[in-house]
Amino acid sequence: MAASSSPPSSLDLRNPPHFPSYRHLPYDDSIDTRFYKAGLDGVYRPSHHWAYLAEIVEDRTTRLPPGTHHTTFVLGGGPSLGIERPHYLVRDRDGKDIDYAVGNTIAVFYANSHSFNDGTVGLRIEELRSLKVIPCSLDTLLNANPSAVVAATTCKHCSHSQENEELLACSRCKTRYCSQKCQQADWKDHKAVCAAIRQVRDWEGRDWRRFGTYWEATTAVKLDL
Repeated sequence: MAASSSPPSSLDLRNPPHFPSYRHLPYDDSIDTRFYKAGLDGVYRPSHHWAYLAEIVEDRTTRLPPGTHHTTFVLGGGPSLGIERPHYLVRDRDGKDIDYAVGNTIAVFYANSHSFNDGTVGLRIEELRSLKVIPCSLDTLLNANPSAVVAATTCKHCSHSQENEELLACSRCKTRYCSQKCQQADWKDHKAVCAAIRQVRDWEGRDWRRFGTYWEATTAVKLDL
């Protein structure tokens, strides 16, 4: 009998309604009924929650006079996600420090595609509370599986088999280890995975199907490492 596979995550980060690719995003100059619906007052609001996920592959930060800060990124995620390397513009007027390091993943809640005056297309971000930077690659985030790490019966570092309840667990993400030595040895590689698992676990606990109020992405989960 074939060994059973790891339990799937209850949240599909490739699900178009909630995690659309760039080509599936609504356009900010029109009303897309896939993402918006009219309320009793006639005002169109989101019909559900969604977030656009992409990896920072290039940083084009330009320093301007105090009080202004323009940051442009080139994002990529591979053809399977339909990402066409759009430019990503952020105006930071609150002095917030967000780690826009190349290789990190950005989640933009309620993202809409936008055509800029210079003819380029991408995302226009006017409020940082709709944006979250996750300190891991997009591939790491897409493959994070909180259910699998909790159910594991082998050490993440050395693959030693042991009863689940006898294994140590990372206090942050619950990844299993047979000893503190293995946990410490794995930490350098585990940091990004740990952040990804915790983020997916936080998102799994949310109801993406029903929109009530806007979620503030930057306060969704604390990911300090």
